[in-house]
Amino acid sequence: MTLVHRHGHEVHGVYGEEVLEPGTVEGGKVRDIAKLASAIKKLKDRFRLRVVSASLPEEEAFLFTLSLPLLKEKEIRGSILLQLENHIPIPATDTAFDYDIIPETPHTIGGREVSVTAIARTHVRAYTQALLDAGLTPLSLEVESHSLARSIIPAEEQGTVLLIDFGKTRAGVTVVAGDTVRYTATVPNVGGEDITKALEKELKISREEAEKMKIAHGLSRKGDNSAVFSALIALTSVLKDEMVRHVGYWNTRVERGEVLGGAITRAYLAGGQATLPGLAEYLSSHLGVPVSLGNPWVNVAPVKEVLPDLTLNEALRYGTAIGLALRSVRPDIL
Repeated sequence: MTLVHRHGHEVHGVYGEEVLEPGTVEGGKVRDIAKLASAIKKLKDRFRLRVVSASLPEEEAFLFTLSLPLLKEKEIRGSILLQLENHIPIPATDTAFDYDIIPETPHTIGGREVSVTAIARTHVRAYTQALLDAGLTPLSLEVESHSLARSIIPAEEQGTVLLIDFGKTRAGVTVVAGDTVRYTATVPNVGGEDITKALEKELKISREEAEKMKIAHGLSRKGDNSAVFSALIALTSVLKDEMVRHVGYWNTRVERGEVLGGAITRAYLAGGQATLPGLAEYLSSHLGVPVSLGNPWVNVAPVKEVLPDLTLNEALRYGTAIGLALRSVRPDIL
């Protein structure tokens, strides 16, 4: 996804994707740099790209909050480095990290809170090497939850928000408070692919039929949809239980004063499977907060004519890419 300024608006120019060969990337880990580079190069050549901002896998990242004394800006990174190994299971020398300063509250007088995101350098090197081998110059790398939150959560959003990234093979959980990503988690083996397989098995239908039924009916109880609903509810209830658990965990920590920020007041659905009929309503009824489909264009140009001709479902699949593009043109958000 590329994004440029034109006449005061951000204009989206080109977008595309390339399906990776099985075994190229597994669980966020690059297993075959050459195959990943080959796929990226096809996009690079197709769109004549030279530079790139890329995301790193949520599954391999660590996010935690540190309380620091009032330090000069240039001293913060060094202070975090000294404490890294108290919070992550890898040596500090093998870790790449970045941080966001959490906005001050009455609780931070005399100090400051920082949200730290860390990832093993081996993962950074693998993705960077693939980009370089594809002929691209990396401008920036960031963990995907930050990119997705930048595109989905409205800039004017107040309060604490849950972002649910419902993808093909897993679900991502992100809590954003005070314009800062504060908590992330991954729920493996709960994604659109698992739902399709469940329909195939339970209804004894082809994959193509299962995919069509999933898209058309989902968790809707309208009409004669009881068979589809029964086939899906077991898997989606796992997703629901995980979301309830993570919301409860965050809210309990807020109540105990262990983290700054308020209780979660609303949730947004993102990812290529977010438009599953009935999912938002189902999750909302159990989480006790409004759950709505995210709009990946909410922080982009308000002029409809400059947006690419994508359905909402297609645009949600590009949420992370849109967030990466926004990083350079909307430095005022996340």
